[in-house]
Amino acid sequence: MASTTASAPSRSAQTRALLWSCAAGEFASNGPDRTRVSDIVRRAGVTQPTFYAYFDTKEDAYASLIASFRSRLKKLNETLLLTAADPAASLVERVADSLRKLLDFLAEDRDLTRIGLFQETAAPGSRTLLARSIAANIAIEQKAGLLRDDIPASRIGMMYVALLEHLAREGGSAKKRAEQALDCARVMCDGLARQ
Repeated sequence: MASTTASAPSRSAQTRALLWSCAAGEFASNGPDRTRVSDIVRRAGVTQPTFYAYFDTKEDAYASLIASFRSRLKKLNETLLLTAADPAASLVERVADSLRKLLDFLAEDRDLTRIGLFQETAAPGSRTLLARSIAANIAIEQKAGLLRDDIPASRIGMMYVALLEHLAREGGSAKKRAEQALDCARVMCDGLARQ
């Protein structure tokens, strides 16, 4: 008799993950209005009663995806606060690392990013949440003297979001994301003027 290991997900967890992934794919491709539960279950290879064992409605599944995207993005951003005690890396390198981590997150699950950041149903709320979260970090970094304080943190947060949104749409490899992050950090930190 085969035994399951403690690290192996349960059948229920596997089914939920499958439904989650298939729902994200359908919502990303068709939008929330044109996606049907029958599309999701067909893609997942399960029955509609199985879907309803995990989600109350199609709208519940969509809302769960958006909530997860926003929560994970906010938690990631909270880890990106620059401090004076950070390693000796330059400000450009530290900002580039933060941008790269955000771009990597957005590339990790393209369907979820498409739903959370690009679809008009969810995007405005997600963009606002991300801009505020980034602005909160910027304000702390400004107060600590790490960043200039003559530009409102809220405006910098909005610029970051516009930049991230554009680069996330563009996509690309991990190497390309790292290069983009470094280029953007150079412009943000050093400006456009020839040094």
